[in-house]
Amino acid sequence: MDEEQFANGKFVILAYFTIALKVLKISELGLSNRAIKELDGFSAKMDGEVIYDFPVYLIGQVAKNDTYKNVINGEAIIDRAISVISFAQEMVGGRVVLVECENVPYLLDFYKKLGFKIIKEDADKYVQLIKWII
Repeated sequence: MDEEQFANGKFVILAYFTIALKVLKISELGLSNRAIKELDGFSAKMDGEVIYDFPVYLIGQVAKNDTYKNVINGEAIIDRAISVISFAQEMVGGRVVLVECENVPYLLDFYKKLGFKIIKEDADKYVQLIKWII
């Protein structure tokens, strides 16, 4: 939101994002045990069985108002989303942020530049990327 315009009584949205909780099903990713341990951070078990599902923060829809494209960029939007997630993390825990995007080179490069790593890729559909938050 444009805070300066808001102070003058106008409500102008520069960009938006959505955040949700999602269950990441590790068993569907086809990862090695080592990769699962790295992703999970430890070998979590319940009743002697390895836990293959755990909650992640999903940054969903991300968009910006083209009228203000020179005022805010994609990195600033994702940084703001991560900031909100970090606040939630202080309250309820969690350590992984997930984004899903089309399998388009410029989108993948954008998220990789921000520290996200690909965990699942469909050649002609969507790619899932994650980032650990500390």
